[in-house]
Amino acid sequence: ARRIHREVVERLISNQPRPVKNPVRLGSFSDICRMLDINLSGTNLRRIRSALQSVFKTSVLSKSTFYSKARKSYIEDNFHLYDRVIFAGDMLPDGAVADAVYIALGSWYLESLNTSYVVPLDFAYFRQIQGSIASRMYELLHHWFFVALRNNQSVIERRYSVLSAYFPLSRQDALWKARKQLREAHKQHQDTGY
Repeated sequence: ARRIHREVVERLISNQPRPVKNPVRLGSFSDICRMLDINLSGTNLRRIRSALQSVFKTSVLSKSTFYSKARKSYIEDNFHLYDRVIFAGDMLPDGAVADAVYIALGSWYLESLNTSYVVPLDFAYFRQIQGSIASRMYELLHHWFFVALRNNQSVIERRYSVLSAYFPLSRQDALWKARKQLREAHKQHQDTGY
């Protein structure tokens, strides 16, 4: 679900003229498979459908994460990234029949995209990362580095307890276990010079 969201949705949206308007056309299942560099198969179609529905069902609790330019403050709210997923053959908001896969973005997410308050990812780099910990590490570090560089900070520091809450891992009490848990993911980023 994360890969579908990052690679397909954000890549497509980042290439659209502003303001982005709902619903956003993702394309056919064939187009989506091509973007993900996977074969068009019944299994992959089911996985794509399930992944989009999973993101739709995911609730975001924002505490100083999403910034509202209009309000000039961070959003503290509970919301969804997608308000709706529309598959080919379903009805679009204007009453027409969908010719492809579309998503209707949630209002806070749509506002963040349209005010350019979304940190751009390097999708080529993101695709070469192996493992869920390493890819999640990139997403979070990239955001934290982006903010730090914008604020002329040369160092960022995050507690392991914070990382373990955001990463797909179980929190360890022993330092050696925590280091072992993050070692391979960290090494990938060091080896690439990230």
